[in-house]
Amino acid sequence: MLAVCGEFLLGGAVLLWMGAPGAEVIWAVAAGMALMPAVRWTCKDLRAQRFGFPLLAVVVLTGTLAFGEFFGSAVVAVVLLGVRALVDDQGHAA
Repeated sequence: MLAVCGEFLLGGAVLLWMGAPGAEVIWAVAAGMALMPAVRWTCKDLRAQRFGFPLLAVVVLTGTLAFGEFFGSAVVAVVLLGVRALVDDQGHAA
């Protein structure tokens, strides 16, 4: 999912650079793709009484989407999924 969100971030940037419409839609889709697992991770963390990065990411993603900052939400999505991939990789290596 990290690779797909990264491609959407880059694809939206290319569309914006070319002057074609649709960059905001692609960035919003990338944010939506990251928001779904982030909510799941947040619920799991809250049940364990932990307040971590996924909670902050959910707040930031919903805020940026609500205020129409679609590029920012796509960047947060890529960062969230990248951090989660690193954490998962470290957990399996330990």
